[in-house]
Amino acid sequence: MQRLELLRRIYAKDRDALYGNLHMDFVCHTPGSSQIAGSFRGAEGMRWHVQQMQELTGQTFRPRHEDVFMLAGDWATVPVRLAAFRQGKTLDMRAFGIWRFADGLLAEHWEMPVDLAVFDEFWR
Repeated sequence: MQRLELLRRIYAKDRDALYGNLHMDFVCHTPGSSQIAGSFRGAEGMRWHVQQMQELTGQTFRPRHEDVFMLAGDWATVPVRLAAFRQGKTLDMRAFGIWRFADGLLAEHWEMPVDLAVFDEFWR
């Protein structure tokens, strides 16, 4: 599958496309000091991370891409808008998904919120 098509499918919530195209050494990096921060390894780690965000928000967490995908070599950057509700708090902010490919598969992902302090506070 072409990289652009794969990213489009991932941001369209195609979990099979996501989990089926992870490199064996895949790592997702989530910054900050909240309960969702950390490094999540492999398909199981990524699956757990996605489920955790959904459970903590009552299934309201939505990263929506802004129909711009920037690809260069083994790298891609996707501007997104994060939206969710949790414990009377609302998350509505811009972020970037940064992806690194290796051997045609997703090797790493960085979740990069524009305002880390606001992001951390929401998830605390």
